Amino acid sequence: MNKKGIISLYMSNWIIRAIFLAVMTVLVLFLVNYMSSAEVHAEHLRAEALAARILYSPNGLSYTDSNGRFHPKTVDLEKFTTTDVKFQESPLLKDLIDFGEKQFITAKLQLKNLETNNLICPLKSTACTDKSLYYNKELFDQWLLFSFDKNQFTKVDKQVYVLIWDKDKFVKGRLNIQVVTPVG
Repeated sequence: MNKKGIISLYMSNWIIRAIFLAVMTVLVLFLVNYMSSAEVHAEHLRAEALAARILYSPNGLSYTDSNGRFHPKTVDLEKFTTTDVKFQESPLLKDLIDFGEKQFITAKLQLKNLETNNLICPLKSTACTDKSLYYNKELFDQWLLFSFDKNQFTKVDKQVYVLIWDKDKFVKGRLNIQVVTPVG
């Protein structure tokens, strides 16, 4: 091989290496930028955790029979009803979901009997205008007004088919859980 052929081969190898190095540098910079700017949003996780506590905790709204057996995804109608007429907040939910002074989640629960197609009133009295059970009702009403702004609040709607324990029998039902939580 002559000197011109060796120089030509050396230059073509150098060009291929330079292109490969440039592509790899761009890929590494892209990955580093993507990983450093990725934000973690826990709002949906909070909503799912709240729904799981309500439905799958023995201390939640679920039915526990006389033998002490816990039935997940069942709603005990006695636990669902509350006597707090002013705020329609469940004392059971306040004990189950206690975040202390930090209030960063609110919820609205509606239970529907699918056999009669009626919403169930959570109040023990007969006068029921709003057939919803709340966790942090005052904050829920305030935050719901601003829930359209995705930069400030996250609103999660979840529908779960459940069995409703009504005195001595199970009835098909649907529990609608609406959670509003601030971003961040």
